[in-house]
Amino acid sequence: MKMKTEKQGKPTGGGKFNAIPADTYQGRCIGVVDMGLQAGYEGKAVSQIALVFEIYDVLDGDGMPRTVTTWGITKSTNPKANLYKFLSNWLPEGVSTYEYEDWDEKQGKEATLIGLEVDTSLIPGSPAMVTMGLNKKGKVVLASLTAPHKSMTMPEQVHDSYHFDLDEDSPSSFAAIPEWLAKRVNRTGQPPVQDVFEPKKDTIAQDVPF
Repeated sequence: MKMKTEKQGKPTGGGKFNAIPADTYQGRCIGVVDMGLQAGYEGKAVSQIALVFEIYDVLDGDGMPRTVTTWGITKSTNPKANLYKFLSNWLPEGVSTYEYEDWDEKQGKEATLIGLEVDTSLIPGSPAMVTMGLNKKGKVVLASLTAPHKSMTMPEQVHDSYHFDLDEDSPSSFAAIPEWLAKRVNRTGQPPVQDVFEPKKDTIAQDVPF
């Protein structure tokens, strides 16, 4: 899957759950979901993905790791995008760039551009230091992802991993997605008739229960 990320957005509180405080946490990616065409910024239909992390430093009432879900991440081939910045710091071995010919709007002509290629199937199960920060509106958002130090012992994964790619659209892979997230996936290949996400900037929902 070749993809890009344009924007990082504002979070929602995940219903009855309180937002995880801004800080750096031990975590692990447990899910990558191709969301299909969604209503992005100003209602424009864009292809998006969602990333789900379990956070070991913050537990719920059952003693389970809390989860953070980033959705509204726009797929792109632009290495200047946020996704490239996240992954190049976190999983550099899983990210590569390539050159391609296309129209460059800034130059107003055909040009050689640099694209980003990521094998998203390798991401679930990968440990990460997850930094949550505050945006200009004081909302908690994903600020950065980095690889844990080699000397650090990370907790074992608790939740099952899942990966869904619309290019393959495997029924078994789709069935593994938590229901609350699966119902937001647009599998039609067409712009949503009704907004699956509100037409705002990219969104982070925290602690939506599996």
